[in-house]
Amino acid sequence: MVILSFVENKTFNLNIPTEIFFGYGCFDIGIKKARDFGTRALVVIGKGSAKRLGYLQKLEDALAQLGIDCHVIEGIPENPDEQTVENAVNEAKEFNPDFFVGLGGGSVIDATKAINAVYSNGGSVKDFYSRPLSRILPMIAIPTTAGTGSEVTRYAVITDPEEKTKKIIADYKICPTIAIVDPEFTLKLPKSVTIASGLDALSHCIEGLLGYYSNPIIDAIALKGVEIITKYLPVVCNNPDRESRLYMMLGSLIGGISINSVPTGLTHAMSYSLTSYFGIPHGIAVAMLLPHVMELMDYREKLQLMERVMGGDAIDTIRKLNESLGVPSHVDGLNEELCEKFARQVEQNKSKLRNNIRIPTFEEIKSIYLKIAGGV
Repeated sequence: MVILSFVENKTFNLNIPTEIFFGYGCFDIGIKKARDFGTRALVVIGKGSAKRLGYLQKLEDALAQLGIDCHVIEGIPENPDEQTVENAVNEAKEFNPDFFVGLGGGSVIDATKAINAVYSNGGSVKDFYSRPLSRILPMIAIPTTAGTGSEVTRYAVITDPEEKTKKIIADYKICPTIAIVDPEFTLKLPKSVTIASGLDALSHCIEGLLGYYSNPIIDAIALKGVEIITKYLPVVCNNPDRESRLYMMLGSLIGGISINSVPTGLTHAMSYSLTSYFGIPHGIAVAMLLPHVMELMDYREKLQLMERVMGGDAIDTIRKLNESLGVPSHVDGLNEELCEKFARQVEQNKSKLRNNIRIPTFEEIKSIYLKIAGGV
C-alpha cells in the first residue's frame, strides 16, 4: 500500500476496516457478531490473567450460547517470538477454526494476527515480513489493556530471537474484523501494566501527530487522544475508577486508529532494541525515548497544537509525566558500543525512518541512545 503525504502534496489515504464496539457492556453486543463467522473459534490468550480474572470463562460462555465451539491456545508471552507463532499454527491446524479470537493485551492480539496470517496462507511467519497476504480468516480482538491499540491496527509485531529485534507483519488484511473494546476488561489491570500500556498509547497519538504521513483527520483525533491520555493516565495510575479506565481505553483506541494510518516513526524504531536486549517493557522504552525524539524533530506546528491541550510546553509535559510515573531516565548496561549497534539497526529500518518530518542521521540516532545511557 502506498501512503501519501499531506505534508508535501496535500493528499492522503485513510482506511479503518475494523468494526468497533466501544464502552461498558459492549462485549455482550459485539460478541453476537461471531455468529457471522462460523461455528469453530480458535481463542488465543496470554499466560494466565484472562483465565484467572474470569475473562476467558465469560468469552467461552458467550460463544457456547451462540452455538460456537472453541479451542484455546494459552501461554502467549509478552513480546511473542516466531517459534510461539509456529507452534500455535500447528495447533490451529489440528482444530481447523472458522475464525480467531484474540483475548488479551497487544502481544496476544499481535500473536493472533500472525497465527491467522500463517495458518490462512501457509509457509512460515518469516515469509510475511515482506510478502503480502492473499487471504485471512475473520478475527475478533478483545483488548484487556489500554495501550497498543492493536485491536484496530494492520500490524503484528513479532520478536526475532536470533537477531534480538522485532519484525513486523504489516497488511490491512490482518486488521481484526471486529474490535470489542470494553473497559470492563481493564478494571483489574495492575498499575505497572497500566503505566506501560498507557505510555505506549500516548506515544501512538503523538507519533501520529508528528509523523511525515500525518493528515488533518488523524491530527484531529490524535490530538484528542493526547488530551485524554495526559489528563487520565495520572488518575488511572493513582486512583483508578470506571471513568478513568473508560477514557484510557478510548485514548488507546484513538492511538491505534492513528498509527494504522500514520505509522510510528523513530521513537518506536529505537525502542525495539531496548526491549529485546534489556527486557524493558515496550511502553516504558518508548516513553524514555519520546521526549528526546520530539526535541530532535522539533515539529513546531504540531508541538504548538499539543501545547494547547496540554496546557504547557509539550516536551516538558512529557518529561514531567514520565518522572511522575517512575519512568527511568537511563538504561543500566547501555554502553557506547551498544548505542552504535542499535543505531545501525535503526538506520536500516527504512519504513520507520520515512515517517518522520525529516530523516534522522546515524549520528543523531546514536546521540539519543547515548543520552539515555548517561552520555552526552
